[in-house]
Amino acid sequence: MSIEVTNTEKKPLKKIDKLIYLLISVNLILIAIVVGILNYFSFSNPSVLALSQFKPDSEFILDYDIEKIIPHINLETSTPTPTPEPTPIPPSFGLPVKLTIEKIAIDASIHGIGLTEAGSLDVPDSIQEVGWYQAGPRPGEWGNAIIDGHSGVSTAGVFRNLHQLSIGDIITITDDLGNNINFAVRELKTYPRDAQVPEIFTAKNTAHLNLITCDGVYIKERGGTLSRLVVFTDFVEQP
Repeated sequence: MSIEVTNTEKKPLKKIDKLIYLLISVNLILIAIVVGILNYFSFSNPSVLALSQFKPDSEFILDYDIEKIIPHINLETSTPTPTPEPTPIPPSFGLPVKLTIEKIAIDASIHGIGLTEAGSLDVPDSIQEVGWYQAGPRPGEWGNAIIDGHSGVSTAGVFRNLHQLSIGDIITITDDLGNNINFAVRELKTYPRDAQVPEIFTAKNTAHLNLITCDGVYIKERGGTLSRLVVFTDFVEQP
C-alpha cells in the first residue's frame, strides 16, 4: 500500500504578497492616527463635541443659553434708529358765540357770515354785533379765524374803538361748548379798502384771530371809508 505524503513545509511569500501586506499595515496605522486625533480634540474642546451633537429638529436650542448662540451687541456704539415725530393734532373748539374785549368794553354776540355776490367779506346786519367768517377755521383752531364788525358813522358801531387796542391786549371768544379762548394782540395794520392781503386769511399750524373793521373818514360818494383796520392776534395757551 502506498502512502501519499503531504508536504507541510511553508512556501516562501512572493514579492506581490509582501507589498499587499505592507499597504494594509500602513492604512491601519493611518486610521489609528486619525481616530486618535479626533478623540483628542473631542475631549479637549467641548465646543466641538457640542456642535457634533446639535440636532436642529430637537429641543436642544430651546434649552440652550441664548447668549452663547447670539453674540453680545455693543449698544453704546450702535447707531439708534431715529423715532419719527408724531403728527400734531389741531385742537377742536365749538362754534363762536360771544366776543369780549374788556379794554374797550366790547361784549358782542357773534353770527356766522360768508361772502357777498361780489366776493367780498360780508358784514353782520346789526352794527352792535360781529360776524365770524364761517368758511374759515373756528377761533382756536389752526389757521386764521376772521371776525368783522361795523365801526359806525352817525351811530357808533361795535368796533368804533378797535384802534385803541395795543400789543398784548387780550381778546376772548366764548364758544357754544362753554370754552373761553384767549388771543393776544400782536399787530394793528391799516390797508386800502380794495387791497388784496392774503396774510389776513392764511396761516399754517398756528391759531390766530384777526379782527377787521372800516377805518378813516366816511365818504358817502365812495360808499364808505377808503381804509380797513386789521387787528392781528395770536392764540394764548389756556392755563
